[in-house]
Amino acid sequence: ILKDYQRMGIGRKFIETAKETVKRNGYDKFLVSVNSKNANAIYFYKRMGAYEIDQVDSQKRFCFVVR
Repeated sequence: ILKDYQRMGIGRKFIETAKETVKRNGYDKFLVSVNSKNANAIYFYKRMGAYEIDQVDSQKRFCFVVR
């Protein structure tokens, strides 16, 4: 999300929509990848309930579990 549009609920809505779509299609988790230097995104994903699964080169991968 562009800096001018952060803290407006857009990212949260995106994650909620992704969770609904994943669940509706019969899956129970999904992955996101983020530049390992993007501390704001990492904090956001963790705050939204994701957990880090690994890092490949400059990318960290996080898993969201859908309940």
